[in-house]
Amino acid sequence: MLRSPILSRILLLVLAGILMWSSVVAGRAIFRYTQIQEDIARAKEELTILRAETSTLFSKLQEGDDVEALELAARQRLNVKRPHEEVVIIIPGDEEKIIEDALKALVAPEVEEARGFFSRIKKWFQNTLD
Repeated sequence: MLRSPILSRILLLVLAGILMWSSVVAGRAIFRYTQIQEDIARAKEELTILRAETSTLFSKLQEGDDVEALELAARQRLNVKRPHEEVVIIIPGDEEKIIEDALKALVAPEVEEARGFFSRIKKWFQNTLD
């Protein structure tokens, strides 16, 4: 009679151990399943992005077959020009001086001479009044 309570306790402990082990295994399987689902979702998002990039690149490739598109790209990137055209490159930093010089070059000499005449009259009046 003593053996049966001891055996039942041992059996109960073994069954409890098996139950705990199976719980751990099931928990790991569920965790791994969720990780795989997240990986699949990320892969689908990346696939969507890559498909969009692929279609963009294919459209650019088809545009590259167009002569006008090639000419425009050459003009923009390599400063290529047609005959009888000039390429103008503006160096950053002295934009104001460049604009001022360009405006001075556009102003007719007669206007500069008229400005000089009026400035001399203004100076004469200032000097006489002082």
